Amino acid sequence: MKLIVGLGNVGTSYNNTRHNVGFIALNAVLKRIIGNNNIIWQKKFNGEVFSTKINNETFVFAKPSTYMNLSGNCVGPLMQFYQLMPQDLIVIQDDLDQPLGNFKIKTTGSDGGHNGIKDIVNKLNINNFVRFKIGVGRPTLKSIDIPSFLTVVKFTEEELKKINPIMNKLFDFISLLSQQPLETAISKIN
Repeated sequence: MKLIVGLGNVGTSYNNTRHNVGFIALNAVLKRIIGNNNIIWQKKFNGEVFSTKINNETFVFAKPSTYMNLSGNCVGPLMQFYQLMPQDLIVIQDDLDQPLGNFKIKTTGSDGGHNGIKDIVNKLNINNFVRFKIGVGRPTLKSIDIPSFLTVVKFTEEELKKINPIMNKLFDFISLLSQQPLETAISKIN
């Protein structure tokens, strides 16, 4: 079993913002996995949860409803309920240090200043989980501060086109995870 968590903030005002790229990615990947069928999210564990099987492997997908800075309040109960190990957790996050349209998969490291990752690390007391980091770049205008860039400024249509190929990579990664060990899946995608 694998737990795939897309980080973001709840509420329509955050739709299509950079901090919500985890939610965007989960929705895109699930649409590809499930097809055009409606995905019925269950509200539990301080978030929205959906599970399905891929190649006989169970995947639990989650979107925390705790807001970014308290993401551990959703991830912790899910990990405990399903009795998962850190290596079974894959967190999809935005990354200011990656250019828009790039991605990186890491299995350990610092939180990199990302408050959602910081909260997960602190509340679960783990650091060796997978981070699927989607590049959102940095603001090019000096008049936009980082918090506003992440939570207020929405992706343009052109920017969304640049991150769409990453959704394909994420889908491929999840498909590989259903059939191969984590290290193999990462080496094939990274």
